[in-house]
Amino acid sequence: MHSVRGIPLAVATAMMAVAAVASLVGSPLAGALIDRRGPVVVMVAGLGLAAGGLLMVAFGAAAVGVAVNGLGLSLSIPALTAGMAAGPLLTAGAAATGATVALLCTAVALTAVAGVLCRPARAIRP
Repeated sequence: MHSVRGIPLAVATAMMAVAAVASLVGSPLAGALIDRRGPVVVMVAGLGLAAGGLLMVAFGAAAVGVAVNGLGLSLSIPALTAGMAAGPLLTAGAAATGATVALLCTAVALTAVAGVLCRPARAIRP
């Protein structure tokens, strides 16, 4: 954020600290939600929050977007781990495994798009 968007280093560091705090809050929440709703629902919701956070960063609400992204990742990563440990994603067949891979690829693609959108206009021009 400092080198791409020109945000002062202290502010960029504080924004990353906000993401860490959001992650700290989201991890215990993830466990409770996984127990109630199951890992797949929590993982999809977490990836949706993470993608929304990246879009917020891309379109100007960087501080809030980083916090939302941290919260989303803190929900989706424990859910993915719980889902893989429980085994249904691996034993339910190719459709369930393919859906999981598609969700993860979508998150990576949204991250790439947000990275391109976050660049200053002068960096995009050849």
